Amino acid sequence: MPPVGPTPVQPAAGRARVGAIVRAAESADLDALADLLANCFHDRSGWFGWLHPFFRMGIYEDLRIRIRRSPQEYRCWAAIAGPPLPPTAIAAAVPNELVGTVELSARSSMPLGWNGGRYPYIANLAVRPDCRRRGVAKQLLAACETTARDWGFQDIYLHVLDDNHAARRLYERLGYRCIPAIAPPLPWSFGRPQRLFLHKRLA
Repeated sequence: MPPVGPTPVQPAAGRARVGAIVRAAESADLDALADLLANCFHDRSGWFGWLHPFFRMGIYEDLRIRIRRSPQEYRCWAAIAGPPLPPTAIAAAVPNELVGTVELSARSSMPLGWNGGRYPYIANLAVRPDCRRRGVAKQLLAACETTARDWGFQDIYLHVLDDNHAARRLYERLGYRCIPAIAPPLPWSFGRPQRLFLHKRLA
C-alpha cells in the first residue's frame, strides 16, 4: 500500500497545531492502534474497566487480520505526530507518536433500508483526545476520500451516532449529509443513540 505523506495537518482556528503525517498503517503500529481505538470507543468506568483488556485484545486481533490480509480495496491509515508547528506552539503529542487512525473499505452489504450497490465505507475514525480539533481527523478523512476516488468511486459513506455532536459538526463542515430513513429506531433500543448513515459526493 503506498503511503500518503508527509502531509501537514491544518489546525482548527484558535488551537495549537499538531504537525502530523498520514501514512498507511503497518504491523508495527498494531499495539498503538489497539490502545487508541480501545480508549476512544470503550468506557473504562466502573465494571467496564475490567472488560477493557478484552475489548483491546479483540480490536488488536481484528486489525491484525485486516492489515495482514490487506485486500485490494482496504486501507488503514495512521496519523503520526511530527514536530509541532509553529515552534512556539507546543503540541501534546511527541514526534512519532500515533495520534489518529481511520479505516476505509469497499463494501457490498447494504445498510437496512438502503438500496445502493458497492460503496466505499469509512470506519473507526479515532483521534487521541488531547489532539482533537487540530485538523487530524480532517486529514485522515481527506486520505480516505482521495483513496476512494483512486478506486473509481464518486461517493463515500460512514455512520455516526446521533448524539456525537462534535463528529456530526465536523462531517457536516466537510460536506457529509445524512441519508434519511435508512433504519428507523428499533423498539428494543431503550433510548440508546441511533446510527446515522452519512454520504458525501466526491466528484
